[in-house]
Amino acid sequence: MAPQRKRQRPDDYFVDWKEREALAESMIPIVGTLAREKNVKCYIYGKSLVNLSVLDIMKAHRWVRQVEDNELSEFETIRVLESIAKLNLGPSHIDIGRLCVSAICIRKLIRISGI
Repeated sequence: MAPQRKRQRPDDYFVDWKEREALAESMIPIVGTLAREKNVKCYIYGKSLVNLSVLDIMKAHRWVRQVEDNELSEFETIRVLESIAKLNLGPSHIDIGRLCVSAICIRKLIRISGI
């Protein structure tokens, strides 16, 4: 028996794909600016996002969804990436994939515990 899907299936797969594609495209200049100007390297589960194409960024998200069996999508990572870009950071390596997955798990725990 196949595992139950946690995320609802989109009504229109093409529209969902185009939205995620646009988000991945908007990540490219943010990742590039962080790398060049602040020496902040961004990763998704160890895979560097620097100099990746739109499809490569989407493949990295898909890989995490398959391996970790979670709901990591471009909708979550773009918010984290935009927040990181606003911070005054020094040289660092940040795995936004792990940050997002941790945030998703924490939200689930809070929801379950009723805090």
